Amino acid sequence: MIDNQNLDLPELNNLLPKSQKETRPAHPGVYVELEQLEFDKNDLVYKWKISSRWIKYEQTIDPETEIWSKPFIGALEYQNIAYLKSNLQSGTVILNSQKNTFEDIVDEICQDFINRGRLNRDYKEKLKSILLSQHRNHLTLAGVMAGKKAPISELFSSNLKHSRQSHTSMVEHFGSSIFKKNMSRQQSRNDDAGIESDGNVDEKKHFVKFYVPSHTSLTSVDNHGAHSHHHSHHNHQKHLRSTLNLFKNPLHHSKSKHSDLDTSMEIESFAIMIGNVDFLEKPVMAFVRLTKDQFLDHLVDFDIKVRFLFIFLGPISHQVSYLEIGRSIGTLMTNKDFVDCAYAAKSRAEIIRGIGAYTNKSLCFVVPAGEYDEDLLAPLIEWMKSKMKRKQKQQMLKQRETKNANETIQSKTDSLSLSKQPAESFNPFERTRKPFGCLINEIKHRYSKYFSDIADGLNLHCMIAFCFIFTVCFAPALSFGGILADKTDRTFGVNEMLLATSINGVIFGLFSGQPLMILGPTGPFLVFEEMLYNFCVKMFCIEFLPARFWVSFWVLVFTVIMLASELVFVIHFVTRFTEEIFAFLIAIVFLADAIKKIFYYFNQNPIYKSQQYCQLFENFNKSINEESSYKNVSWNYTNNFECSAVHNVYSAQKSVPEPNIALISLILLIGTCSMALLLKKLRRSKFFESNVRRTLSDIGILISIIFMMAVDYFIRQRTEINTQKLDIPDEIVPTKHRDWFVSPLGTNSYLPIWVPFIAIIPAFLIFIVLFFEVELTGIILIAKHRKLKKGTGFNLDLLLGALMMTINSLFGLPWMCSAPVRTLAHWASLSIYSTSIIPGEKPKLMDVKEQRVTSILVHIAIGLCLKGKFILRAIPVPVLFGIFLYFGIVSLSGTQLFDRIKFIFIPFKYCPNLPYANGVRPSKRNVYTIIQIIAVIVLMVLKSVVNISFLFPIVLVLLVPLRRFVLTKFFSHRELELLDEENESQEDDMVHDFYELTHLPI
Repeated sequence: MIDNQNLDLPELNNLLPKSQKETRPAHPGVYVELEQLEFDKNDLVYKWKISSRWIKYEQTIDPETEIWSKPFIGALEYQNIAYLKSNLQSGTVILNSQKNTFEDIVDEICQDFINRGRLNRDYKEKLKSILLSQHRNHLTLAGVMAGKKAPISELFSSNLKHSRQSHTSMVEHFGSSIFKKNMSRQQSRNDDAGIESDGNVDEKKHFVKFYVPSHTSLTSVDNHGAHSHHHSHHNHQKHLRSTLNLFKNPLHHSKSKHSDLDTSMEIESFAIMIGNVDFLEKPVMAFVRLTKDQFLDHLVDFDIKVRFLFIFLGPISHQVSYLEIGRSIGTLMTNKDFVDCAYAAKSRAEIIRGIGAYTNKSLCFVVPAGEYDEDLLAPLIEWMKSKMKRKQKQQMLKQRETKNANETIQSKTDSLSLSKQPAESFNPFERTRKPFGCLINEIKHRYSKYFSDIADGLNLHCMIAFCFIFTVCFAPALSFGGILADKTDRTFGVNEMLLATSINGVIFGLFSGQPLMILGPTGPFLVFEEMLYNFCVKMFCIEFLPARFWVSFWVLVFTVIMLASELVFVIHFVTRFTEEIFAFLIAIVFLADAIKKIFYYFNQNPIYKSQQYCQLFENFNKSINEESSYKNVSWNYTNNFECSAVHNVYSAQKSVPEPNIALISLILLIGTCSMALLLKKLRRSKFFESNVRRTLSDIGILISIIFMMAVDYFIRQRTEINTQKLDIPDEIVPTKHRDWFVSPLGTNSYLPIWVPFIAIIPAFLIFIVLFFEVELTGIILIAKHRKLKKGTGFNLDLLLGALMMTINSLFGLPWMCSAPVRTLAHWASLSIYSTSIIPGEKPKLMDVKEQRVTSILVHIAIGLCLKGKFILRAIPVPVLFGIFLYFGIVSLSGTQLFDRIKFIFIPFKYCPNLPYANGVRPSKRNVYTIIQIIAVIVLMVLKSVVNISFLFPIVLVLLVPLRRFVLTKFFSHRELELLDEENESQEDDMVHDFYELTHLPI
C-alpha cells in the first residue's frame, strides 16, 4: 500500500465537528519519530535508539554510520494496517491525558494495561523502567570517527544557509517557532541554574540542540569550537540574525518580502516507541493524545513539545513485525487528513474509522514475492502514477463542483452589494469585433502595470539576473553575427548584429507587452537572410538591401492586417507536428553549415605533399593579379554568368594554402562544440552543488568560446599560424563599405519596378516565421506553472517585431525575432524558489520578478561591447561554427521527431516508457514519423534550390491543414494526442536545460 498524502479524505472530514468542517483549521505541523528498544549487552540495560522519522516523507538512519537516508514514500503492508486497527480496538487509547511529566504519562499507560488485563501487576515497575530508560545518544565528529559517543549541541551560523542537510530542512519547513521556543526554554534553564544571561554568553547556549550526525554540520561544529574565542559580540549578533532568518519559512511570505516576515507556525511531535521485551506474554499497544502539548525531556530528537505517544511492546514473535506496525502509525501521521482526525477524535471508534478511510483512499496492490528485474517494476510505477492522477482528478472535480456551488451563492450575495468589484480578467485572444480591438485592450491592460514593471526591477535579485542573462544573450549574438557575415559576403557582420541586438532589445524592453521575452538573432531568420541574399544576388542579380526593405515592408503590412482582423487566435491551430518539422529543418541547417565550413577549410588549405606547396604559391600570386581586374565592376548586371563569375572571384582565397590552418580550425570547431555539450550535460551530473552545475551549464557557450580563444592564442604564439578571425571595422560603421541608410529605391542603381511586388512571396514566409516564433514563445511563457500574472503581449509584441524589422531594413541591420531559449533563461533567472525545502521535495516556485529593467540593461550592455573590438577580433570563426554545430545537436535532441526516428530502429520492448513511444502501435508511430521526415526533406530541397525557393512558404503553410484535416483521416484522436502532445515538464529549470524546454528553433 502506497501512502497518498495529497488526497483529501471526505470520510475523515465527517469525523470533524461542523464548525471545524467549515473552517478546516490548520493544526500544528507534526514531526514523527520512531524509537526501537535495544538491549545493551555490555551494560546489561535497555536503551532506546532512533530508527526512523517523518518530515512529510520517511527517513531511516543507518545503524553503523548514523546518517539519515534519502527521503522516500512509505510503502506499507495491508496486514500491518489491519493488525494496527484490531489492536487499537482492544488496546489502550487515551485521548485526553492531562499528565504533565513523562513519568506520570507512563504510569497512566501501565495502569490502563493492568486494568485491561494486558499486563501483570508484578511487571508494572519493570515496564516503567524500560519506558523511562535512556532515549538519546548524541555523537560528535570525533565520536563518529573513533566510535565514541558523547552529547553535542548543534550550532547554526550564517555559513549554513545553503546547507541541504535534512535537519536544516526540517527546521526551515516547520518555521521559526522552534527557535523561539528553545531560546525561551534555554533561558529559563539558565535562570534556574543561576547562569547570568548577558551579551558575552557562550553562543552555543543560544541554539537548538539537534541529533543529526551529518559530516557537514559536525565539521562546522568542530571548527567553531576551535575558533569560537575569536568571535566578537558583533559577530555573535550577526550569526544570531542569520540563524533566525534560516528558520523562517518563505512558503508563508508575501511575494515581495521574502525575508522580512516571520511565521507563527506551531509544531508538535509524535513519539513512537516499539520493541521486544521477554517478560511480556502478549503485545501491549497504547495511543495517547495529551490534552496540552508538553516538553518531555529526551523523548524526541528535537526540543519540540510532544502531543502524541504510541507504544507497542511485546514478546519476540515471527508473526508480528513491531517495526512495521510503528512505521504504519508513523506514515498515517504524515497524512494531513488523518492528523485532523487524530486531533478532533473524541473516541477510539473515530480513530479506527480514520484509519479505514485512509486505507480506502490509498493505493493498495499485491506484488507476488520473488526476485524481479528493475525493468519489470517500471510498469508498476507508471500504474501508480496513473492511479494517483485519476484519484486527484476525481477529487479536483468534487472540489470544482463545491466551488461552483459556493460561487453561485456568493454571486447572489454580491449582487445585493455594490461594494464588491468583479475580479479582473483578460483574454488576449478574445475578439471584440472591432478593428484592432485585441491590440487596444492588450495595450490598456499591460501598460496599466508599467510603473510596477520598473519598480519591481530595482532589487538585488534582478541585478544578479542581469549578469547571468547578459552572458546568455551575448554569446548567440556574437556567433550569429560572425556566421551571417560569412553567409552574406560581409553585407552584415558583428558590428551590425550587436548594434541591432542592442537597439531592438532596448526598444522591445521599453514598449513590449511581455518584457520577459528576449528579442535577438535566431536560426530561422538566419536561414531566411541567407535564402533572400541568394535569391537577390545569385538568381536575379539585384541589390540585396533595398529588396530586403520591401520584404520587411510587406511583413509589416501582413501584421497590420492580422491585428486589424483580430486573427492572432489562429496560433491555436498550429500543433507540435508543424513546429517540430520546422525546428528539425533548422537543426539540419545548423549541422550542414558547420560541416560545410569544415570542408571549406580543407578545400582552401588542402593537405598535400611538401613539394606541391611551391606550385600552389605561384598559382596564388596569379589569382591575385587576375582579381584586380574585377575591382570596379558595377552592380547593373544583365548576364547571370557574369554575376556568378564576380561572386566566385570575391569568394576566392586570400592567402597561401596552409594545411595546419585547416587542422587547427577543425580542432577549434570540434573542441568548442564538445566543451559546450559537456557543460550542458553537467546540469544532470553529480559534480558540484546544484546551483554551480546549473550556472556552468547555462553559460556553457560563453565559457567554450573564451576557452577556445585562449587555445587559439597560445597556438598562434608558438607556431605563428593564424586561423580566420572576425572581421570588425575599427569604428561603428557597416562591415562592408556603404552608408547606414538604405534607399528603398536602390543604392548603386534604381531597383527594378517588379521587385516591390515580387517581395510579397518571401515576405509571407518571414511573416509566418515571425508570427510562429512570437506567439509560441508567448504561449510557453504564460503556462500556468510559470506563475506570470501581469499579462501578455501576443498582439503588441507581434506589431513591435514587424515594426522593428522595417526599421532595421532601412538602416541595413539584421532582423531580430523572439528567441525561445533565451526567453526561458530570462524567466528562470528572475524566478524565486523557496529555501524551505522538506527533505525529499524540490524547491517550489514562489514568485517571478516581472519587470523591464533587466532586459533594457542587458541590451545596453551588449551595445557597449562594441567598444571592446580588440577582444572580438581575437575570436576565431571556427569557434563560432562550433557553436553552430552545438546548436544543431541540441536542437535535434530536444525534439520528439528525433526520438521517434531512433525508435524505428529499436525493438518495441526496449523503447522507453513515454506516451508517444509505448502508447501508439509501432506501425502507426513510424508512419507518422516518416510523414514528418518527408516534409523535412521537401522543405530542405526547396531551401537549397534557388529557382524554386519561393515555394518554401507555401509548403510550410500547407503543413497546418495537412495535420488538421488529412492526418485525422488515418490516425485516431487518441493517437494524434499522444504523438502531438505538449508534454512540457513542470520541473523546468531544476531538471532540464532550456533547450529541452521548447521544441521551437533556437
